[in-house]
Amino acid sequence: MTINLENRKKIDIDQIIGGLKKGPKTFTQLLRTTHLPRKTLCIRLKELSDSGIIVKDREYHLTDSPQTREFQARHSIKRVHNLKSKVVRFVKENPNGNRDAFLILALFALMMIGITHPLMVRANRVHNINAGCQIADRIFEVRIGITNAVDLYSWQGKITYDPTILEVVDIAAGEFLSSDAIVINATDEVCSITTSYSASSILIFATDSNSEEGVLLVGGSLLGQVQGIDGAGTLATITFSVTNEEMETISVNLRGGIILLNSDVSDAEGILKIEV
Repeated sequence: MTINLENRKKIDIDQIIGGLKKGPKTFTQLLRTTHLPRKTLCIRLKELSDSGIIVKDREYHLTDSPQTREFQARHSIKRVHNLKSKVVRFVKENPNGNRDAFLILALFALMMIGITHPLMVRANRVHNINAGCQIADRIFEVRIGITNAVDLYSWQGKITYDPTILEVVDIAAGEFLSSDAIVINATDEVCSITTSYSASSILIFATDSNSEEGVLLVGGSLLGQVQGIDGAGTLATITFSVTNEEMETISVNLRGGIILLNSDVSDAEGILKIEV
């Protein structure tokens, strides 16, 4: 994306509103969370105040005005359009890839991120996952594992975490489907694609720490007209960092739901587990 003055303004405002979604903040706190220059932050806060999106009491906070709801709706639509254009461009630049399988998974991700349409698959079962523990390390890994899988072709879901103490640093494809995977980080304003000409699977993810709870949307799939995989292994490894430097140990609570799909794009058998 070309960074012109208008785009720069939109990015600045997204950062401010993202910070305020987590709760009211002082000017100094917004300086720390947005990393904007003091003068720029003053200008943006005035613009948002004049438009009725934020108000200042002792701290700045979002209003419940129609202007605020309209802005958030436009922002969600923009995220979907940005991701869609980047996915289409990637497919056009890689004509030798399996376009059908890639587009199917990309559309799954678009629908998960858009939150406006149900998944167009014949899956009825959502596997709930929960993990809680005490962590002392500043960086740690979480593995999404599976056992007793039968014909597993694709998986996708959502994991929530506390964005006030945790940040997603990286996600790597597990060896179960294939560690040699096309990896797409579809996070807003970040979208990056790591590809391999020998890749036999794909992993796509997006994070949203601007909501009241941190959200990680993630999915993986085999590529091409192949049979799913049986057995046990790791689907993905998520690396988190602890952002609160004042806490020696933290309580980690991860929750979510994942669907498993077989090669017929219907419910696949398998037992999910999450290991910290």
